[in-house]
Amino acid sequence: MVVTWLSGGPRWLACGVTVRHERRAGRVIMNEPEDRASQMLSEVKKHFDVVAESLEGKIQLVAEGVLNVNEKLDRLKDEMHRESEETRALIKLSYAELDRRLTTLEGTVDSLIRRVGTIEAQQS
Repeated sequence: MVVTWLSGGPRWLACGVTVRHERRAGRVIMNEPEDRASQMLSEVKKHFDVVAESLEGKIQLVAEGVLNVNEKLDRLKDEMHRESEETRALIKLSYAELDRRLTTLEGTVDSLIRRVGTIEAQQS
């Protein structure tokens, strides 16, 4: 691994490993610990890949769960709308039936009132 020497000193990923280096022609040449640093970097990358893959799977599960919940909500909304329409139709039918019965009763009451009036007039 070759690291360019900058004005503030060499810059490389800190791995918690002491790295010996030599300064030659504006470059830092890594010696023996380079293998250890590369190995640690490789292990970190592998671990990150495993964690990222696990997270991708979990995110996919959450996304599928959200889709399922949305589908259930859509079905529930449709069912509630259908039931609401059925209830309105039943109420409308019941209202029409009650209105018909009330009109019939009012006619009967009017007829009875006239008959009572006629009977009272005959008795007087």
